[in-house]
Amino acid sequence: MFAKQYFKQPLEGDLCVSAVFYIKGRRGDIDNYFKALDGLNGIAWKDDHQIVEIHAKIVKDSNERTEIAIDNTPM
Repeated sequence: MFAKQYFKQPLEGDLCVSAVFYIKGRRGDIDNYFKALDGLNGIAWKDDHQIVEIHAKIVKDSNERTEIAIDNTPM
């Protein structure tokens, strides 16, 4: 819902996506957390095939949330 307010139109071109998953309790596989970002297709980017670089980490925190940064100038 927040992403729809932030992005007026999907980004174009190659993208680098960084995500920090703040979770409490037991953690799962990091690749499963990242799959949740499919919900940004058509909102933050046209399609996730635009993502050419990914950085992700899991941090234990009682305030669960996900923080995402998108850069249109991958390395």
